[in-house]
Amino acid sequence: MIAVLLLSVFSIAAVMAITGGTAASSDNRARITAAGLAQRELDYSGEVIASGSNGANLLRDPVLYPPVNPNLPASMDTGDANYAFGVDGQRYKVERSVTTYVTQVNSPCDSGSGATQTAEGTVVTVTVSWEGASAATRPHVASKVFPPHPNAVSGLTTGQSQIAVVVKGDDQNGTGPRQGVVVEVSGPQVLSPREVTNINGCAVFKVVPGSSAGSLYTVTLIGYQGGGSYVFTNGQVQPHIDVTVLPDETKLVPFNGYSQAGSITVRVLNAPISVQIVDLRPQDPNAGGPRSAYLVGGAALFGDLPPGYYSIEIGGVSKGTANVAPGLNPPVDVTL
Repeated sequence: MIAVLLLSVFSIAAVMAITGGTAASSDNRARITAAGLAQRELDYSGEVIASGSNGANLLRDPVLYPPVNPNLPASMDTGDANYAFGVDGQRYKVERSVTTYVTQVNSPCDSGSGATQTAEGTVVTVTVSWEGASAATRPHVASKVFPPHPNAVSGLTTGQSQIAVVVKGDDQNGTGPRQGVVVEVSGPQVLSPREVTNINGCAVFKVVPGSSAGSLYTVTLIGYQGGGSYVFTNGQVQPHIDVTVLPDETKLVPFNGYSQAGSITVRVLNAPISVQIVDLRPQDPNAGGPRSAYLVGGAALFGDLPPGYYSIEIGGVSKGTANVAPGLNPPVDVTL
């Protein structure tokens, strides 16, 4: 009798061990499959986030991107509203949640200055559970952190773009960023046509290009907010640059060489009546062509000059040179 009881106990123990081992093995297989389903959903979520500046917001839309059993292919559809994913006879439930975090990113105008601004990144968490899991089995949970979209730093929505203008100087006052420059952008749907450059020489404009092929915009430096005479390297007092901007694009527009203008008077000693015009020809080939001024009382006044060296010419013949600094320069005398 005792032998029969012992045999029964051993038989029950063996069955329990086999059953437990089978359940554990089944849970392990299910967990491996669940990890694959979670990674699949994280990859897909990343594609949506990267699709545009509004991608993260779209992913939160429960109508466009359902958070429960999302992206269910017909080949895996079990027809069960709860455990909808079917893999090798096992049913799974996939759930996605989306949260945000705030971080510091480079300014769209940054060109080595280290300027930053805040932006929202995205955290996607995917939870996968399966039907028939043991009470001690926890669902598989996987998360991934996605950095802010390049355009999201300025809160752009889908189809919007930004034009980032950087203004730097190039004169005796330095070559660094120019703060306080009034910048104007004209073109289709410019949300704020005029901005003033900040301490980093940066001004950012939000625009809405009119077509998928992009739209043409004109960026113009109007002058300094505090007044004064300033000029671009090529001699333009209000320089402008035309750019084509695509939807969901950040377009960087640099103005390198916006400086305080110089003025100088060239006095021609003993000038005959036949001499009426004096030319200043910049030695920098990028500073534009010669400037001409009429003699009035034996003197010719030149203003709005890019700082630099100039050849003083009368009748096509050089009569000397002038080093024009920002602001008012001492007069230069030449003789015929």
